[in-house]
Amino acid sequence: MAYLKDDDLEFLQNCTSLDLKILVDIIIFDKKGELRLTEELTKNERYRKYFPYHQQYWDLIAAEIQCFGANSITTVLRRGKGVTYRKVLTDVCKKMKVKYKSGDAVDVIEMNLLMKILTDSVEKVSHEDLQALVKDLDLKTTNISKQAFVAALQAGVNLGGFAAYQVSVIVSNACARAVLGSGWSLTTNAAFTRAISVFAGPIGMTLLALWTALGIAGPAYRVTIPCVVQVACLRIKINNPTACSEVYSEAALFGFTPEMYDFIKNYGTESRMGLSAGDDEDAEYSPKQTGRLPEKGFRNTVTINSHSHLHIITGADMKLGAFIAKEQKINTDEVMLLRHSNRMINKLKHAGASIEDDYTFVQPINSKYDFLAENQPPIKVVVVVVDDTVFGVYQVNGVAQIGTSRNLVSQNFIAVDKAEGHKEKPSKKFSMIKLSSASIGRSITGWSCPRYPVARSGHKMFDAVELI
Repeated sequence: MAYLKDDDLEFLQNCTSLDLKILVDIIIFDKKGELRLTEELTKNERYRKYFPYHQQYWDLIAAEIQCFGANSITTVLRRGKGVTYRKVLTDVCKKMKVKYKSGDAVDVIEMNLLMKILTDSVEKVSHEDLQALVKDLDLKTTNISKQAFVAALQAGVNLGGFAAYQVSVIVSNACARAVLGSGWSLTTNAAFTRAISVFAGPIGMTLLALWTALGIAGPAYRVTIPCVVQVACLRIKINNPTACSEVYSEAALFGFTPEMYDFIKNYGTESRMGLSAGDDEDAEYSPKQTGRLPEKGFRNTVTINSHSHLHIITGADMKLGAFIAKEQKINTDEVMLLRHSNRMINKLKHAGASIEDDYTFVQPINSKYDFLAENQPPIKVVVVVVDDTVFGVYQVNGVAQIGTSRNLVSQNFIAVDKAEGHKEKPSKKFSMIKLSSASIGRSITGWSCPRYPVARSGHKMFDAVELI
């Protein structure tokens, strides 16, 4: 992955790391919250060194957008470089039937795209909500019709400034929610917040209908469409700093409250400690995500686990099995490390089979892969490793179904399984929940023997595998 110098993306270097956060999330995570197998960003050393300070590798983010916008053959022929942002933008506009002129500036085309998404979505907004929106957005119209609403909004956008930013935030927030399940973290007035909320559903439905129509053909539109929308929003924000004055907190980079983040920054990293917020899920310090503090050194990690405990990890905790046990507050013999074959992952991906439902959650009964095998300590948490990277961390909630390796999986998986010459085996389909973990997306070392795909506590591989 290499950045193709692009005047239309150079402005990203002037964005804050928090501005870039949703853009990065769209690039690296799919709709299930898993790392995209096609993304390259998290494998880059600069990302690992500076995450979550995205401004430090803005050019890598730009390169990902360029490469997602190019088909694989074009990217290879360009020696890892994608296409210019303008080509990505105009391709998205053609797919979404957005009108523009070939000589239009990029920011003009972007605004046409934002207005097209918003206009298409207005049809799904109720008359009552539309009436409230006219007041909330201070639109200059007394006609509460959908056509009048769009015309008044377009008039405001033509004047530039805050109206254009309002449109961009409404659309970008809805796109982010459609892809990630969450949007911007900002402080703004209640009226604007209502407008954002009203459009979240309709815009999400508009995008879903589009993605369904496009199918899987061509470039990764599930990435390029929301990415282009986010870039458009960031460009308006950068170009109108006085009009776009929402207050963002650096704490949101890590998903912490400002008080907790100040505490973390002021706390030494030479030891671990726990800070309990109690058992109340709505407690003030309830976590939203995990994060790393790169200024303290890459081998020092700060995380808040699902029980709302602050956990500062030092180099001594970098053994993967021990790290997961401490993070999830379980014993090491309740952790299993499961390494998936890169060859099989590629075949499953090509066949359209699920890495989770088909390959991880279904395991032969009483085999070494059985999380609840007889005469073995029950496994509570499974850590899946793909291509020497932590792919996901899952809680085992019991057995959902008993069957065989053929009737518990999808037809796509069965085709791959048969091609591999595997026999049908009695199997369990486990009920599993994906957990939040600071290990996800990080590289591992020490798994020196691929012939051992499973490691439990006491196995030589269990203690050898470390986070790096």
